[in-house]
Amino acid sequence: MGDLESFSALFHTATEFQPLPYQTRLALEPTFPELLNVPTGMGKTAAVVMGWVWKRWYAGPVVRNVTPRRLVYCLPLRSLVDQVSGEVTTWLRRLGLDKIGVHVLMAGQVDRIWESNPENDEVLIGTQDQLLSRALNRGYGIGRARWPMDFGLLHNDVWWILDEVQLMGGGGMFTTAQFEAFRRQFGTYGAAHTTWMSATLDRQWLETVDFAPYLDQVCELNLNEQDLQHEVVGQRMFAKKTLSWTDLIVSGSDAKNPKTYAQNLATKIVQEHQPGTLTLVIVNRVNRAQQVYQTLVKKSPAKYLLLLHSRFRARDRQNLQSYLKTWALEDCVLIATQAVEAGVDISARTLVTELAPWPSLVQRFGRCNRYGEAPESPAEKSARVFVVDVDDTSDACIPYAAEDLQQAREWLQELSQVGPADLPLHSLGKPSGSVLRRRDLLDLFDTTPDLAGLDLDISPFVREVHDTDVQVYWRRVEKDGPHEHDWPPTQDEVCAVSLTQMKEYLTVKKSDQTRRPRVWLWDWLTGKWAGLQEKNPVPGQVFLLDSELGGYGPNLGFLPGSWDPVPVTATALPERGTQEELSNDDDPQTFLGYRVALTEHLYDVGRAAADMVEHFQTALGAPPLTAVVEAANWHDVGKAHPVFQALLNKDLPENDPSRNQLWAKSGPFRPVNRDAQTDYSQPQLRATVVPSPGDAETADGGDFAEAGSTIPLRRSRIRHELASALAYLAAHQPGNPDLQRDLVAYLVASHHGKVRMSLRSFPGETVPPAVMGRSERLFARGVWEGDVLPPVTLGDGTQLPEQILRLNWMLLGRGVEGWSWLDRTTRLLATYGPFRLAWLETMLRVADWRASAQEANIDGRR
Repeated sequence: MGDLESFSALFHTATEFQPLPYQTRLALEPTFPELLNVPTGMGKTAAVVMGWVWKRWYAGPVVRNVTPRRLVYCLPLRSLVDQVSGEVTTWLRRLGLDKIGVHVLMAGQVDRIWESNPENDEVLIGTQDQLLSRALNRGYGIGRARWPMDFGLLHNDVWWILDEVQLMGGGGMFTTAQFEAFRRQFGTYGAAHTTWMSATLDRQWLETVDFAPYLDQVCELNLNEQDLQHEVVGQRMFAKKTLSWTDLIVSGSDAKNPKTYAQNLATKIVQEHQPGTLTLVIVNRVNRAQQVYQTLVKKSPAKYLLLLHSRFRARDRQNLQSYLKTWALEDCVLIATQAVEAGVDISARTLVTELAPWPSLVQRFGRCNRYGEAPESPAEKSARVFVVDVDDTSDACIPYAAEDLQQAREWLQELSQVGPADLPLHSLGKPSGSVLRRRDLLDLFDTTPDLAGLDLDISPFVREVHDTDVQVYWRRVEKDGPHEHDWPPTQDEVCAVSLTQMKEYLTVKKSDQTRRPRVWLWDWLTGKWAGLQEKNPVPGQVFLLDSELGGYGPNLGFLPGSWDPVPVTATALPERGTQEELSNDDDPQTFLGYRVALTEHLYDVGRAAADMVEHFQTALGAPPLTAVVEAANWHDVGKAHPVFQALLNKDLPENDPSRNQLWAKSGPFRPVNRDAQTDYSQPQLRATVVPSPGDAETADGGDFAEAGSTIPLRRSRIRHELASALAYLAAHQPGNPDLQRDLVAYLVASHHGKVRMSLRSFPGETVPPAVMGRSERLFARGVWEGDVLPPVTLGDGTQLPEQILRLNWMLLGRGVEGWSWLDRTTRLLATYGPFRLAWLETMLRVADWRASAQEANIDGRR
């Protein structure tokens, strides 16, 4: 059996359909098309997914080796993700390829399986907001420490699929083009490709400052004569859809108060619905869709009535979509927004749509008589499309630009049929939006927040600024506010909300004075809940709302003015995994309920890292990655610090012999009060301090600690990975230039994602006491200048002598110990590039996770 017959059999087994000619070409040709430009309803999702499966699992060795192991499927709308993930899961199950993981990336998702197995084949399906924010190293709705991991995995050994790019907006579309250019320029581990898909694709949309030089080289896949002669393609291409204009118009007053408009539109729907078929009604704003639905509830012409938009919680949306699969085949009216423009596989006999930009209209027309199944006669039984005009001189045109509606109206007035073959090809012009520049990407690589805990605003690079979202979820909140177990949310309870809707909610709920605040935000820096004090929420934030204050209905979605209590969907508190870090100072992998000796843990992580390095050097042809293994042998040396050992042993009796051993992990951690000083009178919280160079010259005795004496440490927390990196530098002649040494030190420091490009102290840190008359000493993340680590045995048996920790690398320029930390990390970034450097970070973190998981299963540990 040849490749053609083999792929046809494979495709049919998975999808239960025979492949179309272009789908076969995509799979069997050795290239990866950058542009896939085919009409709606032609199976683009199946084409790229099955094409990837063939290339990755069944093609010859040359093609398999250049096919990335991660397929990233990016959708512009949240409502499409569940449907696509369901289809892909079904296809892989039918092929017996359950070993390929299918993962959804949306706010509230805490599953880390795909991050934990970077060598596995995975399909990642997510929204534009979630995927692009993570690819920008500022993942919406996930902890800061995870940002670099997702960044590294989404840029190396990956094939990006951008579906329905006409809905992405200029900002998001330009970012994906710049990403592709940057991956080619900076380099990646493993192959990296991008494919943009749409029925109205124009390559000039991708002409950004850095990708423009590559445009002449891109491969575009279109329908050819062989495709058009195919029976299925012909039936869909030449399907009849008669166009008519209604006498309705959306005015500026309707935009503010849509009640009258909704009544008139409902009357039109009742008149035009064909019993026993699906009528699809698409309006441009969620509030109008909700009003039309509420009006039709009283006089629906169909047996079933559904409302579908992007402002539902995941579980409610899944329920609605499951109903739609059955009801759409019977007698149903579906009221929807742009959420159905892409990826929703339905075919309506009657379509009623508000005027929209041309690319959106093409997608909407594709949901009517999608497969050419409707009869052409009699006329009253044929497929019909009704357009409602929009006043483009008022706010009624929002969320679209007036000129886009004017152009679409002009083109539509020339048509009487809107089937794929009847729609002319129009040059749409390049959309507007912010362009991610090289300097922006390099700045975003550093994940250190500013002194106020804020970050660079990436929303212009994710999608149009006026079209950005926050995430909300509801819990029952007591008078003392939410509790720690209310974070993070579960996937099912998260609801995407536009900034405009969130601001309206804040305004409405402010009128109730019974309890303040009304909205809460998890503060990652402090590990506490904080009441939202600002009037302007930031895109990507996740807010907890009080369920008793309303704002949502399971059949209507987010409804800011509603005061009906919201049903809480979290049936159980989300389990906090051993890798889920809730704050900047959290270290859940250390306090696991069992003890592991420090040397043992260093050995285990070193072995796990060596196994991963061996795999990737063979699979990716990557250069020797010995730095990852060396970093693994040193990564937790800083846990020998007296402060950290005191935390590990805080529940042990004073005379317990276990105190004489250095530990890497201990029993469950009971956090100390972050607002109080640690009880430093305990003997184990006192340690030797060595003065910095020059201290002896200014010593005056007095009330200051003497050099070599013990002083109270007064620290309840410490970033042990920083101490580990400082110890490594101290042991390896830091004054001499050595890129490999600096890479190891960086990987050691960054293995929790909290100490990376820069070293500085954070607000609220305890100022160290003076030594030898000096009242100013460097300190950062709980490490103080002159701290001493006791001798440590590394995992490979090396005996590490006592190490003095120096923090002169915090300072700019060149000092006694050589170039500053920032100079060293900047040189690493320039040498390896942001994508490969983040990938190396990820390898060490995964090795640490795996070793910790294996240790938990030894000797009955849990």
